[in-house]
Amino acid sequence: MRILDYLNLPEGEMIPSAIVIHHSLSSSSTTVDDIDRWHREKGWRYVGYAEVIEADGDVWLCRKNRVQAANYKYNTITYNICLCGNFDTNNYVPSEQWKSLVTRVKQLKEKYPNAVIKMHRHYGNTENCPGKNFPFQKLLEEVKKVDKVDKSWKEILREVSTDPDKWVEVIELLSNIKESDSILDLYDTLGDLYIHRDTLRYLPLLIEKIYNK
Repeated sequence: MRILDYLNLPEGEMIPSAIVIHHSLSSSSTTVDDIDRWHREKGWRYVGYAEVIEADGDVWLCRKNRVQAANYKYNTITYNICLCGNFDTNNYVPSEQWKSLVTRVKQLKEKYPNAVIKMHRHYGNTENCPGKNFPFQKLLEEVKKVDKVDKSWKEILREVSTDPDKWVEVIELLSNIKESDSILDLYDTLGDLYIHRDTLRYLPLLIEKIYNK
């Protein structure tokens, strides 16, 4: 996956409430140049989406987290991603395009954890966008998955934690958790320990490694 900057705009200040998926309702050979031209012909300043993902998986950063021109009435609070293609007529999203979409939505959810994932049609501005065949439920499921990493828990911790020694203490503590302990007990126990934000997403993986599940 390549991430390329199309407009070279600086980052904006918008913290989006939603990450919204669109399709271009056109051929899978559509490019970001095509969309930019269509939007300029409408009188817009330039391409209206935050990002455009072409069929080959290339990601083009456009408006980023600046005011959009792709989701009427919601352009100041939504981050809009357009997939090149027509998923009313196409029964699947090309594999490279799909991988890029899942990766980008995961990255954006890390950056904006309170943003929900939506389809354009959820806003009532369109009947089908991003297409009646778009696998929205599959997207939600894949975004939730923890990426599998073939590393020991100590290797993972040393990569993502600012305090690896503290995490050794945490893992020893986790190793002594009884099966009867609830997940709330776990977080209560860890509550007084400093936990690096990036490390929290690895907790399910670490617990799985500890218990060999």
